[in-house]
Amino acid sequence: MAAAFDDAPVTGAEEGIGAGGGVGGLLAGPLARPTTPGVRFGTYRTVSFDGCSSLRVPDSPRNRAWLGRTAHHGYPTLELMTLVETGTRALIGAVFGTTDEGETAYARRLLHLLRPDMLVLWDKGFDANSFLAQAAATGAKVLGRLRNNRRAPVLARLDDGSYLSVIGTVHVRIIDAEITVTCNDGTAFTSTYRLVTTLTDARRHPARTLIDLYHERWGATRSRTRLSELPDRRIDLMSTA
Repeated sequence: MAAAFDDAPVTGAEEGIGAGGGVGGLLAGPLARPTTPGVRFGTYRTVSFDGCSSLRVPDSPRNRAWLGRTAHHGYPTLELMTLVETGTRALIGAVFGTTDEGETAYARRLLHLLRPDMLVLWDKGFDANSFLAQAAATGAKVLGRLRNNRRAPVLARLDDGSYLSVIGTVHVRIIDAEITVTCNDGTAFTSTYRLVTTLTDARRHPARTLIDLYHERWGATRSRTRLSELPDRRIDLMSTA
């Protein structure tokens, strides 16, 4: 995908779409009604973080000065982080900028968009102690993937196979699951997932229910992919650089 940057200064990575004024701020936000399929988990609206660090932009002097070059394809590369409503794939907020900071740094700039009635899902790589603490402090609930080599103390084992633990200062519940995906040709792939959640009541939120819910995250991923992979389309982004 080519993203064009013109010379007019507008909202940059420090604010982003959905973070304040401008057309983006007016258009961004959840769309679903309470009865819309795929957007609720009990009383919670489900949202998801998703990012991409391989959005190439034109190789112009202006873009090189701001973004630099990347070794594997030469073009300046943009990092994009989004917060998306699952089900509708509505964009709640987005930030973009250089690839130097990393996706967690950009996701932190979207945490203020979380609300206590939200359940936020994320992929592995967002499991730093400080990020989890900041997300929990918004009042939103969390269901995310931990790196498999991440170790956390077992405080109490629960009947559904999950266990209570603590990561940093946040009391959590951890679920280890083995997931098998079977393709149309019969090929099967098996992978181990370790999920972390602040939904600690296993009776109200059984492990199997949360594992199934986690797959809704991939619908949010497709919202960004479908936008970035549209053929013969050009997305115009403007930078303050």
